[in-house]
Amino acid sequence: MPQPQLTGVIRFGVFEVEPQTGILRKHGVRIRLQEQPFRVLLILLERRGDAVTREELHQKVWEGTAFGDFDHSLNIAINKIREALGDSAETPRFVETLPRRGYRFIAPVEGTAAPAAVSAPAPAKARMPRWIPLAGVALISVFLLAAVVVWTLPSAPPRLEWRRLTNDSSAKFAPVLYDGARLYFRTPAAQGAAQGLRILQVPVSGGEPTELPIVPPPGPYYQLLELTPNGQELLLAAYDSGSLEGGALWTLRIADGSRRRIGSLLAGVATYSPDGKRILFTAGGWRTPGSLWVAASDGSNARQLLELKGLAIWRPSWSPDGRGIVFGEVNRATDDVTAWAIDADGKGLRRLCPDWAEGHQPAGWTPDGHLLLVSRGQFWVLQQQRFLERGHPQRIQLSFGDTQFSGPVHFRDSHTFYGVGTTPLGQLQRFDTRAHKWEPHLGGISAESVEYSKDRKSVVYTTYPEGELWVRRADGSRPVQLTKAPMQANIGRWSPDDRVIAFTAQSAPDQPWRMYLVDAAGGSVRAASPKEWRVGDPAWMPDGKKMVFAAPTNMASTEEQYLWLLDIATGEVTKFPGSEGLYSPRVSPDGSTLAALISTAEEGELTFYRFSEGVWKKPPHPGPEVSDWPSWSHDGLSIYYYDTRRSAIMRFHVRENRHEEILQLKMEEMTGLIGSWFNLTPDDEPMILRRRDIEQIYTLDFKSR
Repeated sequence: MPQPQLTGVIRFGVFEVEPQTGILRKHGVRIRLQEQPFRVLLILLERRGDAVTREELHQKVWEGTAFGDFDHSLNIAINKIREALGDSAETPRFVETLPRRGYRFIAPVEGTAAPAAVSAPAPAKARMPRWIPLAGVALISVFLLAAVVVWTLPSAPPRLEWRRLTNDSSAKFAPVLYDGARLYFRTPAAQGAAQGLRILQVPVSGGEPTELPIVPPPGPYYQLLELTPNGQELLLAAYDSGSLEGGALWTLRIADGSRRRIGSLLAGVATYSPDGKRILFTAGGWRTPGSLWVAASDGSNARQLLELKGLAIWRPSWSPDGRGIVFGEVNRATDDVTAWAIDADGKGLRRLCPDWAEGHQPAGWTPDGHLLLVSRGQFWVLQQQRFLERGHPQRIQLSFGDTQFSGPVHFRDSHTFYGVGTTPLGQLQRFDTRAHKWEPHLGGISAESVEYSKDRKSVVYTTYPEGELWVRRADGSRPVQLTKAPMQANIGRWSPDDRVIAFTAQSAPDQPWRMYLVDAAGGSVRAASPKEWRVGDPAWMPDGKKMVFAAPTNMASTEEQYLWLLDIATGEVTKFPGSEGLYSPRVSPDGSTLAALISTAEEGELTFYRFSEGVWKKPPHPGPEVSDWPSWSHDGLSIYYYDTRRSAIMRFHVRENRHEEILQLKMEEMTGLIGSWFNLTPDDEPMILRRRDIEQIYTLDFKSR
């Protein structure tokens, strides 16, 4: 069916098109696109979702041009469009090639639809059939035949339409809750605030968010979960630990901000049943079996429905009729997340999409029973098989583009819901210790895992969010791309002679993290670690012939973590002595000492191994902290790290056995592939990837047909 013509500003992903002025923008910045490619793009946008044949484009854009010249011009125009949009023919996000036919614009589009003229049908003269009985039989036969044909024909696929509601700079965490008039969502606490809970509200029509006055329960970590059945309170969990497990359940009254504890339940996350009489909640943490429980809405009569050893349970939700439950299951051995279902009585455990290799998890239910899922930041829907069709439910992708969405999402009485859409972006910054302020570094590129070569002349880094590994000169010249999609790279390390880069990567989105090697000048990538191992955070040994790394690296693994030594020439792997529970190995600049972090339930402490002594020694601990991203100073006299409890960059003076706070820095101010990253420049100035994500609230309309 032809789409209505779009007028005004047309938006898709991070792009905006002004048809009247011929301007294309990305993130508000104008991108040059010549006249003919722009006209082709407009035609594809107006016919979004439909095939546009080459003949139609020839008639509308190149009328009068010979077909030989037209083919060449059209190919150039399509290439120009894809170049401007960062698209590709092999894995299209915007413009899809239809072999031997034409092209189709496949991403959702926001714009103003021009009203279509509707002509009234001409009245028809009534005429009495001559043979009423025969005509009746014929009509019934035709109707039955048409019904069979219609039933067996492919139906129009479901789709999703959305538009942005907010345009502010505040960070936003899903879910977005809706009480019929206003939207509510959580945002990071202000720097230096005593309490860690801030909830913002915004009218459903959009506008500037304002803070909701509340009395936070004891924390300091929180998750906003959903609205209570009466729509007048917010359900949230308050945790003692950043692991977000075993949290007390509370309700906050929207009208006055008062709070109420729900029994004595301790949960990871929780959700009310459709009738509001029960609460479904998860228990268990990263090191204990994941379990699913149900209790009365006041927290009484809790009973276990399911326990999964070696697995964790994420985001459970009831089906609209209350007869079933879906949830995300995290395999602790592989970190894979998949969607599962059980009956409300805890029986009938089954995987929803056994043939789906990519990670995915439930996001929410529509009122009429369609299940939405999220995979790699995009919404999908499960559609049940039709009459005479067999097999598992069909999955259909609903959203496309650079904007990434996250669950859970909640519906009320319609097919409209609200969510957080994020366009990932960062700015590389260093802390100027003389001016005592953060400044853009290396031109403020969006890159993480930045490490300088030993001679300080070059840097290796990973682009964010693309995950491509690059090397370039410190002055920005001579860039060399070392990896490309579908490989997702992270944490590159220079060899002692500055000739080889070791890095961790996924060869494809559904593959485990392994360690690879590549020449700094470019060339083929070669695997360095055993195929079945999930490794991370490698470090070169001083001789350049061995590397030390931690495995397994997934947080939820039930296996003990160790440090391992890899002989690069032979591929032999041996366990580093006394390294049980250690990770993030770092070799000192002079090669005399290996530093690492101790993995415990609550904290990561520093420990040191002097090669001359052959023993591990743990220095004094400065109090409650969780250490992360250790980095040696370039003189080897101290080691810097990020303290997630203090929200500060710290320095440990090795000879003095003394910890020192360098500067305050909230976790929410940083971004990266795993949420944060920290290292040092050659002058021992802290480097981070400053969060510049564009996060906005979106209204989304699900169209089942």
